[in-house]
Amino acid sequence: MIFRRFAILELNGKINLSKIASEIKVSQHESVFRLVHSQDDESLTLILHSDIILPIEENVYPSINYFSSVNSKVEKRIEIAAALISVSLNASKKLRSSFPCFALKAENSQDREFLDGLDDNDTSNLFSEKIFLKSAYLPLNEQTSPIYLDRIDGVISFSEVLSSNTAISQFKELIRFFEIAFGATFISCIKKIFKTIESSGLGYTQNEIRNWYKLRGGAIHGDRSKSDLVYESEVMHVVERIIQAAIIVLIRKKNWHKNDGELRNEWIPPFRTDNEGKSIGTTNEEIFVDMRESSDVFGSWLLHGIKGIHFDPTKDNWWVPGKDEVPTDLGSNIV
Repeated sequence: MIFRRFAILELNGKINLSKIASEIKVSQHESVFRLVHSQDDESLTLILHSDIILPIEENVYPSINYFSSVNSKVEKRIEIAAALISVSLNASKKLRSSFPCFALKAENSQDREFLDGLDDNDTSNLFSEKIFLKSAYLPLNEQTSPIYLDRIDGVISFSEVLSSNTAISQFKELIRFFEIAFGATFISCIKKIFKTIESSGLGYTQNEIRNWYKLRGGAIHGDRSKSDLVYESEVMHVVERIIQAAIIVLIRKKNWHKNDGELRNEWIPPFRTDNEGKSIGTTNEEIFVDMRESSDVFGSWLLHGIKGIHFDPTKDNWWVPGKDEVPTDLGSNIV
């Protein structure tokens, strides 16, 4: 079975596309292919896709977890290709997901039987969007402005988080934010971070914070003998939770630059999410609508604003999750 993963690469800058081949080698035997979706004088949007062989097992009900292992491998290829294109063109990049974000193609009768079984079952779990609820804004008025004056370095760091274009760059700056706030390395302030945010009722645990630390080495340091490189798709699903924790620390932590968990008020964000990204409180429906974004079914990249890439799901026997919901009058045929 062929598993094909799609992504959308947005580039900004003066771009000469003739420098970029349609097939981009990311290793000796692995490639990512690109097609132009749209282009103007200052920007370029590319469709990227890459294939991998998906082993088919008997008597396995297809779930998103069934595809996750091969998907993560192809996503890394796509991120490498996106970085190569960005550097080659000297252009900033944003990587987004398409809808649908993957397709399957049968190579033999066993594969065909597997795909026929998909058509006979509920496959909504294979294309449903994941909703990421963005953290609430900081209160800032004549009464609240003074509470930030002893932690301007934290405000500046948090501003850098919000100004970053990628989840990996946000993640790295968030780690620095916590080290600024607690005046210590991230690993040595895990317990104090937890103490500061546990009373918010948002379901944070020390293990969740330790998992952030596990991502830290590969995201920040270059020594590959100690940790593997961490890709954007591996941190995107945790960044909003970390941002929410950082907001609480910025407002509630009493002793800035001190490695302690003392609090100075009981403020919690008016719009809150639990450790599954679900909303657990808001008094304003407009805030809810404004602050939610959708990712692909794997939770790896946010969806492209045009609702993804559209193509004919029947061409060459490709099977597409959610094919009944895929418009056929937009975009390019890419399979």
